[in-house]
Amino acid sequence: MSQKRLQSSWYEAFQKIIYGIVASIDCSYLAVVTRYDDEKHVADILPLMNTSYGESSAQFLEVPMLENCYRFDDWLKKVKPDFEAIDAKIDTKLAKSAPKKPKMKKGAVVLVVCLDGNTDNWDGTGVTFTPETNRQHDANDSIIVGVI
Repeated sequence: MSQKRLQSSWYEAFQKIIYGIVASIDCSYLAVVTRYDDEKHVADILPLMNTSYGESSAQFLEVPMLENCYRFDDWLKKVKPDFEAIDAKIDTKLAKSAPKKPKMKKGAVVLVVCLDGNTDNWDGTGVTFTPETNRQHDANDSIIVGVI
């Protein structure tokens, strides 16, 4: 085998190894909310991107979310009666343009990030915890960070 062919083969092999490593690291992804619990502020989500083989991803259940994803919706729920009273007194065209629908809901497209380590032992508070396993950069450790 010639030196050039040998180098080319090594290069191709390393490229495949690098691709395999990178493909196994989850960073962030887009997903659609399939169920939302507005009391616990967790959602069941389905990633939008198929695998490179065209297969759909598995659904992830009870994924926690940042407060910014639901804060507006919680406020909206509190002031909904006030909006309805105002709408009854003003021009209907203006009333229709006011934002009165929740953003975090079933069907919403969300941005999800995968944390560096296993979060199975995290209780959702600021108390330190020890990871259950050495799992890293895995979609099972996802958190919803925004509604698109």
